[in-house]
Amino acid sequence: MKQSILPTIAGLALLLVATPAGAQGLGQNIMGEVRVETQAEVQSNREEARMNSAEVRTSADERKASSTEKRIEIHASIAKRLAANTARVLTATVERLEQIAVRIESRIEKMKASGATTTESEVAVAEAKSELDEAQNSIDLFASIELDGETSSMYATWLEK
Repeated sequence: MKQSILPTIAGLALLLVATPAGAQGLGQNIMGEVRVETQAEVQSNREEARMNSAEVRTSADERKASSTEKRIEIHASIAKRLAANTARVLTATVERLEQIAVRIESRIEKMKASGATTTESEVAVAEAKSELDEAQNSIDLFASIELDGETSSMYATWLEK
């Protein structure tokens, strides 16, 4: 019996000595696999973060371009209203001056009927009427200018300065 116990104890001792070493090697393999999986996961997270930051940058650029276009449209609208208002005010001024010229002509006719010399006054009124016609033509030309995107962007640039 002594002989059969001795190999059994030797086998068990060998088994006990080999088991921690085997377990340690096995643990290293498991740890290596976990480390590789963790590194792969970290790399995946980094790539995902890069893609998200690129999307955020693209989104911000799109919003900026969109807001710039809206601002240019608003400035174009303002420029059109200012031009229309200016044309309206100048046309009203020319009409008032034409009415004054008509009243002066009627007074010149009264003076002429009473025997006064009115040649200089008639020349001045005729010259004033031709100047008013030229002014009205310029106002009409100003009012006919179409403010397109390029003009609006020039106006927007001028406003930013």
